[in-house]
Amino acid sequence: MASAETVVMERYYQMCKTGKGLLQAIQRLEKILDHKLAITADIIDSRILALVDKQLKELDIKKIKIDNAEVNWDEIIRKALFRLLLLKTIRRKKVLEMPYT
Repeated sequence: MASAETVVMERYYQMCKTGKGLLQAIQRLEKILDHKLAITADIIDSRILALVDKQLKELDIKKIKIDNAEVNWDEIIRKALFRLLLLKTIRRKKVLEMPYT
């Protein structure tokens, strides 16, 4: 099985963001316990990176690099913008004609 390198890095980012979001709770717990748990943002980053690498190996997932020169960025951006505009339109319950071809 293969996964784009950008997908793997996005998952790493999401996990780090969640982990770092818990740092304040850990710091409060340290105060309550009067004991340092020694969990830092750097530790979270390195442990999550190791975990992602371990899971990729266990699941036999190979990272593949995307050739950015072959990606039609204009098309991707246009479709992404359309989706955002469509969601705003749906939320307002308005129907707008939008070119999407």
